[in-house]
Amino acid sequence: MSWVLVMLSGLIVTALFMFAILIVAFIYIDSKNKNKKKQLRLDQVEQANNVRSRYKVDIARLAEELALTPDTRSKLLMIGNNFFVYQAMNELAISNLTFSLDKISNLLSKLQEDFNSHGEESSAIDKIDSFIGALPQSARGFNSAFYNGNLSVVCQLLSITESDNEEQQETESDDDNDSSDNQLL
Repeated sequence: MSWVLVMLSGLIVTALFMFAILIVAFIYIDSKNKNKKKQLRLDQVEQANNVRSRYKVDIARLAEELALTPDTRSKLLMIGNNFFVYQAMNELAISNLTFSLDKISNLLSKLQEDFNSHGEESSAIDKIDSFIGALPQSARGFNSAFYNGNLSVVCQLLSITESDNEEQQETESDDDNDSSDNQLL
Protein backbone atom coordinates (compact mmCIF):
# COMPACT_ATOMS: atom_id res chain seq x y z
CA MET A 1 0.00 0.00 0.00
CA SER A 2 2.83 2.43 0.79
CA TRP A 3 4.42 1.84 -2.57
CA VAL A 4 1.07 2.77 -4.19
CA LEU A 5 1.02 6.03 -2.21
CA VAL A 6 4.61 6.79 -3.22
CA MET A 7 3.80 6.07 -6.84
CA LEU A 8 0.61 8.09 -6.69
CA SER A 9 2.35 11.03 -5.01
CA GLY A 10 5.13 10.83 -7.63
CA LEU A 11 2.51 10.91 -10.36
CA ILE A 12 0.82 13.93 -8.76
CA VAL A 13 4.12 15.78 -8.44
CA THR A 14 4.95 15.00 -12.09
CA ALA A 15 1.50 16.18 -13.21
CA LEU A 16 1.87 19.41 -11.20
CA PHE A 17 5.34 19.95 -12.68
CA MET A 18 4.00 19.43 -16.24
CA PHE A 19 1.06 21.75 -15.51
CA ALA A 20 3.47 24.43 -14.28
CA ILE A 21 5.55 24.03 -17.45
CA LEU A 22 2.42 24.43 -19.59
CA ILE A 23 1.39 27.58 -17.72
CA VAL A 24 4.87 29.10 -18.11
CA ALA A 25 4.92 28.19 -21.83
CA PHE A 26 1.46 29.71 -22.33
CA ILE A 27 2.45 32.95 -20.57
CA TYR A 28 5.69 33.16 -22.59
CA ILE A 29 3.92 32.60 -25.94
CA ASP A 30 1.13 35.02 -25.01
CA SER A 31 3.69 37.66 -24.07
CA LYS A 32 5.53 37.16 -27.39
CA ASN A 33 2.26 37.52 -29.33
CA LYS A 34 1.35 40.70 -27.44
CA ASN A 35 4.80 42.15 -28.15
CA LYS A 36 4.44 41.30 -31.86
CA LYS A 37 1.02 42.98 -32.01
CA LYS A 38 2.35 46.00 -30.15
CA GLN A 39 5.34 46.27 -32.51
CA LEU A 40 3.08 45.87 -35.55
CA ARG A 41 0.85 48.65 -34.24
CA LEU A 42 3.86 50.90 -33.64
CA ASP A 43 5.15 50.17 -37.15
CA GLN A 44 1.75 51.00 -38.63
CA VAL A 45 1.53 54.25 -36.69
CA GLU A 46 5.04 55.20 -37.82
CA GLN A 47 4.25 54.36 -41.44
CA ALA A 48 1.02 56.40 -41.32
CA ASN A 49 2.86 59.32 -39.70
CA ASN A 50 5.55 59.23 -42.40
CA VAL A 51 2.93 59.33 -45.16
CA ARG A 52 1.08 62.21 -43.48
CA SER A 53 4.36 64.09 -42.92
CA ARG A 54 5.27 63.84 -46.61
CA TYR A 55 1.79 65.07 -47.50
CA LYS A 56 2.07 68.01 -45.08
CA VAL A 57 5.39 69.03 -46.63
CA ASP A 58 3.84 68.87 -50.10
CA ILE A 59 0.87 70.99 -48.99
CA ALA A 60 3.14 73.53 -47.28
CA ARG A 61 5.24 73.88 -50.44
CA LEU A 62 2.13 74.19 -52.62
CA ALA A 63 0.49 76.70 -50.27
CA GLU A 64 3.59 78.87 -50.34
CA GLU A 65 4.08 78.78 -54.10
CA LEU A 66 0.41 79.26 -55.03
CA ALA A 67 -0.30 81.65 -52.13
CA LEU A 68 -3.20 79.52 -50.89
CA THR A 69 -5.30 80.85 -48.05
CA PRO A 70 -4.81 79.34 -44.58
CA ASP A 71 -8.36 77.97 -44.78
CA THR A 72 -7.61 76.16 -48.05
CA ARG A 73 -4.37 74.82 -46.62
CA SER A 74 -6.08 73.52 -43.47
CA LYS A 75 -8.84 71.83 -45.48
CA LEU A 76 -6.23 70.08 -47.61
CA LEU A 77 -4.48 68.93 -44.43
CA MET A 78 -7.75 67.62 -42.99
CA ILE A 79 -7.72 64.87 -45.62
CA GLY A 80 -4.63 63.30 -44.07
CA ASN A 81 -5.30 64.23 -40.46
CA ASN A 82 -8.80 62.74 -40.28
CA PHE A 83 -8.05 59.47 -42.07
CA PHE A 84 -8.03 57.24 -38.99
CA VAL A 85 -10.67 59.09 -36.98
CA TYR A 86 -13.57 56.94 -38.19
CA GLN A 87 -11.77 53.83 -39.40
CA ALA A 88 -9.39 51.28 -37.94
CA MET A 89 -5.66 51.38 -38.58
CA ASN A 90 -4.62 48.26 -40.48
CA GLU A 91 -2.43 47.40 -43.46
CA LEU A 92 -5.23 47.90 -45.99
CA ALA A 93 -6.17 51.28 -44.54
CA ILE A 94 -2.52 52.40 -44.49
CA SER A 95 -2.04 51.41 -48.12
CA ASN A 96 -5.25 53.30 -48.96
CA LEU A 97 -3.93 56.33 -47.05
CA THR A 98 -0.62 56.16 -48.90
CA PHE A 99 -2.31 55.80 -52.29
CA SER A 100 -4.81 58.60 -51.66
CA LEU A 101 -2.36 61.15 -50.28
CA ASP A 102 0.24 60.37 -52.96
CA LYS A 103 -2.43 60.75 -55.64
CA ILE A 104 -3.55 64.11 -54.27
CA SER A 105 0.07 65.27 -53.95
CA ASN A 106 0.79 64.28 -57.55
CA LEU A 107 -2.33 66.01 -58.86
CA LEU A 108 -1.52 69.15 -56.88
CA SER A 109 2.07 69.09 -58.19
CA LYS A 110 0.74 68.94 -61.75
CA LEU A 111 -1.55 71.87 -61.02
CA GLN A 112 1.42 73.76 -59.60
CA GLU A 113 3.44 73.06 -62.76
CA ASP A 114 0.50 74.25 -64.84
CA PHE A 115 0.28 77.41 -62.75
CA ASN A 116 4.03 78.01 -63.09
CA SER A 117 3.92 77.61 -66.87
CA HIS A 118 0.65 79.45 -67.59
CA GLY A 119 0.54 81.99 -64.77
CA GLU A 120 -2.76 83.74 -64.17
CA GLU A 121 -4.43 81.95 -67.11
CA SER A 122 -3.99 78.67 -65.27
CA SER A 123 -7.10 77.08 -63.85
CA ALA A 124 -5.09 75.61 -60.94
CA ILE A 125 -6.55 77.84 -58.22
CA ASP A 126 -10.10 77.31 -59.50
CA LYS A 127 -9.59 73.55 -59.54
CA ILE A 128 -8.21 73.57 -56.00
CA ASP A 129 -11.14 75.72 -54.85
CA SER A 130 -13.69 73.36 -56.44
CA PHE A 131 -11.86 70.39 -54.87
CA ILE A 132 -12.02 72.06 -51.45
CA GLY A 133 -15.71 72.82 -52.00
CA ALA A 134 -16.41 69.13 -52.68
CA LEU A 135 -14.76 67.97 -49.45
CA PRO A 136 -16.96 67.18 -46.45
CA GLN A 137 -17.84 70.25 -44.41
CA SER A 138 -17.50 68.55 -41.01
CA ALA A 139 -15.02 66.11 -39.57
CA ARG A 140 -17.75 63.43 -39.49
CA GLY A 141 -17.78 63.43 -43.27
CA PHE A 142 -14.20 62.16 -43.37
CA ASN A 143 -15.25 58.54 -42.80
CA SER A 144 -14.30 55.28 -44.49
CA ALA A 145 -17.02 55.71 -47.15
CA PHE A 146 -15.47 59.05 -48.13
CA TYR A 147 -11.93 57.70 -48.28
CA ASN A 148 -12.84 54.43 -50.02
CA GLY A 149 -15.13 55.89 -52.66
CA ASN A 150 -15.88 59.59 -52.76
CA LEU A 151 -12.29 60.80 -52.54
CA SER A 152 -11.36 59.24 -55.90
CA VAL A 153 -14.30 61.00 -57.53
CA VAL A 154 -13.46 64.31 -55.86
CA CYS A 155 -9.82 63.96 -56.97
CA GLN A 156 -10.97 64.16 -60.58
CA LEU A 157 -11.64 67.83 -59.94
CA LEU A 158 -7.87 68.33 -59.64
CA SER A 159 -7.09 66.71 -62.99
CA ILE A 160 -5.87 68.83 -65.85
CA THR A 161 -7.76 67.79 -68.96
CA GLU A 162 -7.09 68.42 -72.62
CA SER A 163 -9.98 70.87 -72.72
CA ASP A 164 -8.25 72.91 -69.99
CA ASN A 165 -5.09 73.03 -72.09
CA GLU A 166 -7.08 73.98 -75.21
CA GLU A 167 -8.86 76.79 -73.34
CA GLN A 168 -5.52 78.12 -72.13
CA GLN A 169 -4.07 77.98 -75.63
CA GLU A 170 -7.14 79.78 -77.02
CA THR A 171 -6.83 82.44 -74.35
CA GLU A 172 -3.14 82.86 -75.13
CA SER A 173 -3.77 83.06 -78.88
CA ASP A 174 -6.61 85.56 -78.31
CA ASP A 175 -4.24 87.65 -76.20
CA ASP A 176 -1.59 87.43 -78.93
CA ASN A 177 -4.16 88.49 -81.57
CA ASP A 178 -5.33 91.38 -79.40
CA SER A 179 -1.78 92.60 -78.90
CA SER A 180 -1.01 92.34 -82.63
CA ASP A 181 -4.24 94.22 -83.42
CA ASN A 182 -3.25 96.92 -80.95
CA GLN A 183 0.16 97.19 -82.57
CA LEU A 184 -1.45 97.72 -85.98
CA LEU A 185 -3.52 100.60 -84.66
